[in-house]
Amino acid sequence: MIAFEENLIALLKSIEECLAKGRILPCLMLLYAGIYVVASLEAGRAGPRAFRRWVNKYLLKSAPLRCTASDLYGARCGILHTFSAESDMSRKGQARQIVYAWGDASRRPRLGCKDTRTQ
Repeated sequence: MIAFEENLIALLKSIEECLAKGRILPCLMLLYAGIYVVASLEAGRAGPRAFRRWVNKYLLKSAPLRCTASDLYGARCGILHTFSAESDMSRKGQARQIVYAWGDASRRPRLGCKDTRTQ
């Protein structure tokens, strides 16, 4: 197995371990970083455009999420840069904040969008 595959598998296992242990913020950080990495590899360069393209092409087509690729990129920026749901994009009305919830109700994390563009 090549080093990239080993690192990607280790990243996925770390995401699963964080989730299982209720370490939601580190889980989200690893998840958004992983999306950024695979998106940049597919596009040949890193950046918000590559991230949004990958999210539209793979994630939003296979998962019933009520948010846009821009919402998710803004969420990525908020989580990775400030440990919060708020980002420059959400403050400027360019993306909605992602709201995360987890607990006993379903035992699975849920994701939703909070529209801050009209506030």
